[in-house]
Amino acid sequence: FNVSIRVYLPHFILGLLVWNILSQTIIDACSIFNKMRGYIKEVKIPYTTFIFMLLYRNIIIFVFQLLIFIITAFILKISPSVSWLYALFGFIVIILNAMWLGIFFAIVSARYHDLIEITGNVLRLLFFITPIMWLPGAVGRAGLLLYFNPFYHLIAIFRANILGNEVNITSWIYVLVMTITGWLIAMIL
Repeated sequence: FNVSIRVYLPHFILGLLVWNILSQTIIDACSIFNKMRGYIKEVKIPYTTFIFMLLYRNIIIFVFQLLIFIITAFILKISPSVSWLYALFGFIVIILNAMWLGIFFAIVSARYHDLIEITGNVLRLLFFITPIMWLPGAVGRAGLLLYFNPFYHLIAIFRANILGNEVNITSWIYVLVMTITGWLIAMIL
């Protein structure tokens, strides 16, 4: 990619961290009601409890994986800055999106069981068209298509703050509109 390891490695690690929590939440949510059907039949608790359980587990995994970035940052002499606090806000917004995505995919997958396989395949494809393994500037004019990729914006609001880059206001607007719209859809379901 003709990029120094000091730039590429943190970019890759942070992008992969956010990708993992989002994709794993979506994949787990697709089968959560089927896996928990014994609890659903026996105990009267809100269905969203199961989504929160799997999201809680994925947050714990995220925190442990974040240690990899901290070790890498120490080795590469990347020092913490005030912008890391903005990344915390970005992480909260990512979790809010992961919640509604989990609710949406859990409900729809409970009705349409084939969606589990389709979702996994679509996520594999989205991984390659999301700038995780490559930098957004590396694709030239085709980079304009990134603005239609919701995962790009979710990753950007977290990663750019930690790397000390400015987050494009378009990403914040996109993510906030997506969060509000997603929660409205999830509440309707």
